[in-house]
Parts: sequence; C-alpha cells; structure tokens
Amino acid sequence: MSQGHAPVASVVIPAHNEGPRIVDCLRPLVSLSRSLPLEIVVVANGCIDDTVHLASSQPGVVVLNLPEPSKTGALNAGDEVATAFPRLYLDADVVLDEQAVRSMIQVLSTDLPALSAPTVRHQTDGADLLVRAYFHIFRQLPSARQSVVGRGVYAVSEAGRARFGRFPDLLADDLFVNRLFSPQETIVSQGLSTVRTPRRWQDLLKVRTRLVAGNVELARTTQGEVGVLTQAHDFSATTSATLRALLALVVRRPYELPPALVYAAINTLARSPRQPTRRWQRDESSR
Repeated sequence: MSQGHAPVASVVIPAHNEGPRIVDCLRPLVSLSRSLPLEIVVVANGCIDDTVHLASSQPGVVVLNLPEPSKTGALNAGDEVATAFPRLYLDADVVLDEQAVRSMIQVLSTDLPALSAPTVRHQTDGADLLVRAYFHIFRQLPSARQSVVGRGVYAVSEAGRARFGRFPDLLADDLFVNRLFSPQETIVSQGLSTVRTPRRWQDLLKVRTRLVAGNVELARTTQGEVGVLTQAHDFSATTSATLRALLALVVRRPYELPPALVYAAINTLARSPRQPTRRWQRDESSR
C-alpha cells in the first residue's frame, strides 16, 4: 500500500496450501497498490506448505496464519482485520488484472448496497477435451453472466456488506453472497479474473458436485441460521432456465451439440445422489 495514504479498498484472500499460486495472485495487486492504495490481507488457514512465507515476502501484504483449515474462518478473520470499503474477496489461485480492481472499486464506491465481479476468463491450458468442451458451453450461457458465482472474486460496497454479519459456515460463500443481491444491485465490472480450470473431467465433476451440494445446503438454511440481516429474493438461475438456454443454443448452432452434451452430462452426474459430497472437494489438478 502507498505510504501515508488511507486504503481505498480492502482485499481479503483466504489461502489454504496455495504456495504454487499465491505469488501470481498477489503480484498484480502489490504492483497496483503503488499507485492505488490497497489494503491486502492474506489469511492462511491450515497451511503446511510455504504459503505464509511466500505471502509475507510480498511488500505491504498483511498475513494472518490460522492453524485450522477453514475458508469461512479465514473470511471472518480477514474481515476483522480489514478496514476499508469496498471490500474484495479473492480466491488465492485467481489472478485479477488492474482494470478489474479499479472497476470494482469505482462501481462500489457508493452509499447503496451493491455487489460486483469482473468477467471470468477460464484458463483451460493443459485441460482434457471434456473440460474444454464444458467451459466452451458454460461461457455462452446467460447463467454464467448473471451471477458472481465461479468468478474467483466478488466485491461489495459498505452498505452491501451490511446485508449480513459474519460469513456462515456454508460450502459456497460466493453463492451465499450472490443470493443477497438482486440483478439490479449486481454489477459485472470491467476487467478480467483468470481462473484455472481443472485439468481432468473427474476433477471438474468434484467441483460441480460441491457446487450442487452448496445449493442444496443454502436452500435448507434459514435466514436466522446464517445471520442474514436483509435477504433479497433468490434470482439465481434455475436448472430449467439453464436447460432452456442450452437447448436454444443448440437450435441456433447445431454444431454445438457435442460440447453441449458434455456440459449436460457432467452437470447431471454432479446431481446424482451417488456422488460423494465431502465438505472440502477442492480441485488439486490445477495447482
């Protein structure tokens, strides 16, 4: 952060054994903070690798080291330390470009409740054919453009953060936050977040299964249980709406049928009751 200047935003980055990726995540933020005062807080949780050492080596970065692995715990610990708004929550294996950071800060510098995330770029280098087919379809569907879920980052204005208290112990923090804001309050900002996809379709299936479990868990949780202060309507895309969009895509472009079948098959398998739904099903193939 620039010396002598109050931060214009805080970035909270939970990190669990992210040694291979944490420097790539931090380097653009540290570079930007020389001209735009940012408060960067990395919350290592349950790390047994060199995440803490590597994060601490980056100038101006505040590093917390929690003994237990918990993304929820890390988010809450980061919130206790962070002082500025807008507040950005960034996955430690995701890279934001400068335009994304500046744009989110700009659109969220408001007294109104607002949520923002940039466009996501899925980096499929080294991924198998099925994974590439899946994301080829995914990025063409409206559901990929109408929420902050899966972008690796989301940010809230100060009034937006007041919509809830502490982060609840849920599988999908981005899904939880996304459902607190209407489409009119959700802004896709300029710039890009780069997210590495799983390399194998089996690992992609684990990620999708976890997302399905997060949907189910959130649907079964009451407002009181998660400490929500204001609950907007659920504007998330439904399965039927996504299916209609998928069918419309194939009708317009019949040559998209093979990758569309891959997309549908993986999502169907993810909803299978036979799929294991462990509390932590992180993709390790992209690390």
